[in-house]
Amino acid sequence: MVSLPEAIKRKYGDDGGEDGPQTEIFVPLKFSSVPRPASVLILNNCGIQVAGTDDELREACGGMQELDLADNLLSGWEEVARILRHTHRLTFLNLSFNNLGEFRDDAVKLPRLPYLTKLVLISVGADWRSVHRLVRCLGPERLEELHLSMNNLDNVLVDDIEEFKYVRNLYVSKNPLSSEGNILEIGTLFPNLRSLSMGDCPLTGLGDVAVLKERFRFLERLNIDNSCLPTWDELEKLRSLESLSDLRIMGCRAFEEYTAHERRQQMVARLDNVTRLNGSIISRSEREDAERAFVRLFLNKEPDELPARYLELVAIHGELNPLIDVDLSPRTEVTVSLECDETRVLKTISVYMTVYELKQVADSVFGVPPSRQKLFYVDKDMVGAHGPEEMRFGQKKLYSYNVQSGDEFIVQRKV
Repeated sequence: MVSLPEAIKRKYGDDGGEDGPQTEIFVPLKFSSVPRPASVLILNNCGIQVAGTDDELREACGGMQELDLADNLLSGWEEVARILRHTHRLTFLNLSFNNLGEFRDDAVKLPRLPYLTKLVLISVGADWRSVHRLVRCLGPERLEELHLSMNNLDNVLVDDIEEFKYVRNLYVSKNPLSSEGNILEIGTLFPNLRSLSMGDCPLTGLGDVAVLKERFRFLERLNIDNSCLPTWDELEKLRSLESLSDLRIMGCRAFEEYTAHERRQQMVARLDNVTRLNGSIISRSEREDAERAFVRLFLNKEPDELPARYLELVAIHGELNPLIDVDLSPRTEVTVSLECDETRVLKTISVYMTVYELKQVADSVFGVPPSRQKLFYVDKDMVGAHGPEEMRFGQKKLYSYNVQSGDEFIVQRKV
């Protein structure tokens, strides 16, 4: 079975200790072995199953401040405890993707880690009670960041668990936290959160607005990607969080009937406290455009269908008129006059017609074959500047002359 000291030797090599003669050999950087930082130990996916002997651990882990043991084969807290007894100065600990299961402090004695600020326990099989016991044993005084994603955590136990009052950043993504009570209980258990990530949790509600506001007084960043919030009204409850400025909410099925642009506009208009949405800063002009679009969206609604935010935005922007639907597509037909000798007629023609085809039209009107015609174009706006223009090229399209309605064509018989 692979021990932690053995994994260190495999990854970083054997330093050889202090004894025996030492010879300095220059090794070019690109051929050197992986350097081992003095205070950081990263042993992801090294097949570690056991801790090793105390003497080996004392030598390997002395002075260690950051320890990453994610994705190994540790299967019990006893081995973790043996390692941690030699890492009293740890500030960062990652035990993710080890099948550690429930932690019981009456069966395993963990040392206190008074400097620990970040604890990562993704997919370790720990329930809420285990997390509480772990933090209480390791020491909660400096713990600011806690990762508990993918642990099948559901109902949050708050009755007999002390508050995690020092935790500022909490990650509980991909857990079956679904009810509005779950998020409010998290607010009770972690009363001083600045950042909360609940991405891929099937959250169906945010609970009572007053309670939500009281539980998350300091929350600045929230991730509820792929949640199951049912309505826009439910989303608008986030306006009560005065400190909230950074929100991620993508993949919410209730809003999928709108285009991505429409969804963002509605969220920006409804949540005036949010300044960064789905990773993008909301500019002043974007917010104004979104709020105006929101007002126009509800122009023809009945009073009982108007959201409260509509009246607030009308007070800011006033009653707006619907946008005029302007057709900016190019015209394909124009009405022009054809003149030959003293006869003048009006004709509606396609701008995609060639000069030769226009001569054929003149032939049908005036009886002058195309081969016997000289054709001149008179631009009504430019005639005073350069007069009529002879159209010499039979295959040239009329749109290339920028023909407009009201222009004139003069047919002159060849002598």
